[in-house]
Amino acid sequence: MKSLVLLLAFFCTATGISAQNEAPSSIRRLSVGDAVPDIVFGNMVNYHSKTARLSDFGNKLIILDFWATWCTSCLQHFPLLDSLQKEFAGKLQVILINAKNTGDKKEKITAFFEKRKPESSERYQLPSAINDTLADKLFEHNLISHYVWINKGGKVLAITSSDPVNAENIRAIIDGQSVKWMMKRDQNAEKPLFTTDDLPLNSLMQYSIFIKGWCDGLPSGTRFRNTNGIHRGVAFTNACLLNIYEAVAASFIPGFTKKDLLLEIRDSSNLIPDTASATGEQWYKDHSYNYDMIVPVDQAGSLYRYMLEDLNRYSGYAGRIERRSVKCFVLKVSNQGIKASSKGGISENNFWKKDEAKYMHNQPVSILVNYLNDMLPLPVFDETNCEMPVDLELPKDLTDITVLQKKLSKYGLWLEEAEQKRGMFLLTERSSN
Repeated sequence: MKSLVLLLAFFCTATGISAQNEAPSSIRRLSVGDAVPDIVFGNMVNYHSKTARLSDFGNKLIILDFWATWCTSCLQHFPLLDSLQKEFAGKLQVILINAKNTGDKKEKITAFFEKRKPESSERYQLPSAINDTLADKLFEHNLISHYVWINKGGKVLAITSSDPVNAENIRAIIDGQSVKWMMKRDQNAEKPLFTTDDLPLNSLMQYSIFIKGWCDGLPSGTRFRNTNGIHRGVAFTNACLLNIYEAVAASFIPGFTKKDLLLEIRDSSNLIPDTASATGEQWYKDHSYNYDMIVPVDQAGSLYRYMLEDLNRYSGYAGRIERRSVKCFVLKVSNQGIKASSKGGISENNFWKKDEAKYMHNQPVSILVNYLNDMLPLPVFDETNCEMPVDLELPKDLTDITVLQKKLSKYGLWLEEAEQKRGMFLLTERSSN
């Protein structure tokens, strides 16, 4: 490893590798304890020179923060990083790294920092390398935010997510104290979760894993596992339990919305985040789950039933479909017949855009129903049996149902209040027995 580092250091010095050039393909990823070469960064912003070397920042603790303009969590931590830089001036140097593969252009990044000039309350003037390939290769990763800690001796001290980046840890390092690190280890979410390359995927018949807790090495989202076009598995990563139950419920209830869900539980704090709380981000850290299930191809049709059984068995909750009498709105075709058939053209709507006229062009009625479910206090059920795309406009304000009904009637649609028995997804707390 030492010879590799020396070779990299020579290569960087001799060829002047900078952020705008391609890193040599022979570079291998550095790990904790490895010496870091004197990286040359090009296309610097918020810095007195267009280029910089790692050695230019002196005998300090260095934190490399890999970021992108589209990474919300990255941007949320900039003010903290800026304040830490000021608090530990002369002992700490934060360097932002925007890798070439983020897709960010220099103009976009420059404009991003221009909007945050010193007179702004969001002031931060952290130096940033643009279009980097070398540091990105040395500290290869799948997810951002991604932080690399380099000690005064020029060695990799830690590779973490954002949580350990705080004044307590920085002070401990500067004072020569030990820190208990929670290292970031990126996982490949395209493979069965937390498995290795040794797993014989072609022979995999069945797989399931259910983990409580946030994993820094995984993105938040859903991934489907398909074999020869057959949907035989699904993975939920860093997802809250209620969202996983909702996804399963949607497989049983066509056109499922959140209003098809009934919660009959004493305490919802483990399922629903307190969005008004300043610790909302911490709630997701504490209440996230990683769940992956793959079933045999010939049992793919039972996938979501098996998942529901899994969730009910291990989560502490029980979900099921139950017919209930519910107050609702029903969307029907009036006696005159539908008058909203589309004239063709671009398929679009702006229903969810704030303070704009509401319309939809060349889209199915299901889009209208989804929007009404989001906006109206009662669930909306579609009984139009309309399969053709439609064009229509809606009032900006839907608080007056009479106005909405009058508007819809022009298109041969009618929205009426009713009480019906419907299959609802009921979620209850599971008895300890």
